[in-house]
Amino acid sequence: MAGKAVVGFGLAAGMLPLALALVPEASPAVAPLPTLEELAEQATVTLHPSRCAGAVVEDGRHVATVAHCIRGERVEVELHDGRVLGARVAFRDEAKDHLLLELDAPARVRPLPIARSLPAPGDPLYFGSRPDRPMPAQEIEVTRIARCPSLPGVDGAIFTTLDARPGDSGSPLLDRDGALAGMVHGGARCRISTPAAGLDAALAPAG
Repeated sequence: MAGKAVVGFGLAAGMLPLALALVPEASPAVAPLPTLEELAEQATVTLHPSRCAGAVVEDGRHVATVAHCIRGERVEVELHDGRVLGARVAFRDEAKDHLLLELDAPARVRPLPIARSLPAPGDPLYFGSRPDRPMPAQEIEVTRIARCPSLPGVDGAIFTTLDARPGDSGSPLLDRDGALAGMVHGGARCRISTPAAGLDAALAPAG
């Protein structure tokens, strides 16, 4: 399945139609749910100067990425439309390769929710193209959840069929519900990802 271009893997394009008699003629049109491709395209960002990737999450003021990409305390975040925002490191966990950036201003894109649980072997995930380095999107599969020596703080790293490239670290992997399931960590062909589950706790207000 690696490298397969995604066709029809997005969120449901619509619901079963209601009986016409139940829909008032003056009812406002309901916007269609975005596809996974659209969600990934809006949320994926490029970090400078590292040129790693990340994703706008939860409240639209934070970016989730991997800790090994960021060494300073301030970075620039390039959004999918070319806008650039400043950001500071708000949370870092080297053992899990987790990092959260707080943007200087809201990103004003549709953010990704953070998955609350791990995917299971066999689950499909979605890897989108980055604006700064276009490549075919991929419908990938979780092959196993296991320990990874380079992620000592993670009980179960996500092993997938992803065919990524060096520099794709931090790129988001979306589950079938459009939530951030993990971020690309590395390994052979970058097929190992750190799970996003638990990262939401760093966004919770203190106390």
